[in-house]
Amino acid sequence: MVDVSTNQFLCMTEVEVYGAEYSGPAQLNATGITASSTKYSNYAAENLLDGDYSSDFCTQEDSGRYAVIDLGDVYEVTELWVWGRDETSSFYLNQMQNMKITVAMLESAIDDDDSLCVYRDGAPAAGENRPEVFTCTSSMIGRYVKVSMVDVDSEEFFCLAEVKVFGYNYEGAAEIAISDIPDSSTSYSNYAVTNLYDRDYSTDFCTQDDESGRYALIDLGGFYKVEELWIWGREGTSSFYLNQMQNIKITVTTTESAIDDDDSVCVYRDGAPADGENRPEILCVYRDGVHMYQLLLLPGRIDQKYSHVPAI
Repeated sequence: MVDVSTNQFLCMTEVEVYGAEYSGPAQLNATGITASSTKYSNYAAENLLDGDYSSDFCTQEDSGRYAVIDLGDVYEVTELWVWGRDETSSFYLNQMQNMKITVAMLESAIDDDDSLCVYRDGAPAAGENRPEVFTCTSSMIGRYVKVSMVDVDSEEFFCLAEVKVFGYNYEGAAEIAISDIPDSSTSYSNYAVTNLYDRDYSTDFCTQDDESGRYALIDLGGFYKVEELWIWGREGTSSFYLNQMQNIKITVTTTESAIDDDDSVCVYRDGAPADGENRPEILCVYRDGVHMYQLLLLPGRIDQKYSHVPAI
């Protein structure tokens, strides 16, 4: 809990963390091309998936230069490996400029604002286009992947040789057992921090330590993809109790020493939860980036907004 008055309590009843063990992304087997801009000559979009790095897809259609890949099922997409044409001059490198990659559950949503995986401005440098690795700024859940070139002159070609998509099977999150709470702000009275994972939803952790912050540091005991947190507030519906979960900030890191770094922020939720939304409040951190980290910091130490806390 951050940016609150000095006499404000932080109180929660239980915390559970959900995710999956981290084993690294695997290549996903695309089933086909569902849509593309008009091919140039015989440079068909199907060449992107044929395993032949000398056959290309080329298009010069000014209404859009793109190809949509169907993965055949819903996956967590983390990165794409894209091969340009087997040439190094600027003429060929410019055929991969202003690359935009989007991922969506439905093909009709492939251009929605929240579908963006990654965008790379300009053209790749010579030698960086076979392959060029595009890593999504946050892990994306979807079945359809659109590769496109945007905001270029009408005479520009868009040409690629091959595309490979990497990620994980998506089966939903499972609860991750909390190993320990190695650090926290000073507990108030007998409201100990160990109450956060004792499976008793009537026992609370409370702190009012204005000097060091209001927080609890959770050790997951291993490396996981953190997807969501479920946080139970105290069993009261008045604003007095709801304000004990205001301005929740969550960070996730591989090492405890980095728990306050800027890039550790998982999510932050401003203000207090609404009545009835705090038992539990589920904070989905998946879209904001799946952090493969070991430690989770609860309210008070990081700049992350937390609205609903799913179990890790």
